[in-house]
Amino acid sequence: MLRCPLCTLHDARCRTPCNTRFRLADWPLPDGGFTRWTAMLGFSFDLHLHLLPARALPGARADVTFSPMLTGGQPLYIDHDGKTEFIVGDEVNAAQALLESLSEDQKAQAIRSDKATNLLLGPGEYGTTVAHNGIKGSDLSEAQRELLIALIQTRLGFINDDDNAAKMETVMAELDDTYFGWWGPQDAPGFAYFRITAPSTIIEYAPQDTLAEAREQEHAHSMYRDPGNDYGMKWIGAE
Repeated sequence: MLRCPLCTLHDARCRTPCNTRFRLADWPLPDGGFTRWTAMLGFSFDLHLHLLPARALPGARADVTFSPMLTGGQPLYIDHDGKTEFIVGDEVNAAQALLESLSEDQKAQAIRSDKATNLLLGPGEYGTTVAHNGIKGSDLSEAQRELLIALIQTRLGFINDDDNAAKMETVMAELDDTYFGWWGPQDAPGFAYFRITAPSTIIEYAPQDTLAEAREQEHAHSMYRDPGNDYGMKWIGAE
């Protein structure tokens, strides 16, 4: 089996064997140009850096999957250019805005518990299915649907513009069948777990500190999966 060029980033003690599959691959040229890729290329980083992206680039197609994607941080508050930034603030604030827009009846559907839970689809959970808990997109007002879209975009905004546009088309098409669920306190941003589930998109935010332990959230995990195409398996199966 050929070694992925990314293995140059690993040392001999790497505990995670590379499972990249090759048949015929032409690698990026030194000058930055790219030759024609005629094989399925998949790679992932599995390091404890609160970053676990996976990409699959099928030859002769322009599709890219970043699923699964695990990010997060510890600490979450950092000083940058003279300012203190909450690095998960965009998604936390977008989720809080959506929650606060809900009526009491809608909150009764969305809020599943007053205690936060942990990631259900973190590392090692490939193929795991989760229930569609929470309030359904079809039960939201137009203004609330816009808040849901904005929340999803905060998580998927890392994707390049072309692939993000294609993914957001899917998000919009599935919006009626998208659920927003909340576990944890309602008035402590960053301390509640929330999950978005749709046929092609699952997003989780899981705080690791509790209000009993900290006044500010300093450790969190965020997960994105496309359950139908984790690691590009839909394309690999079609090969």
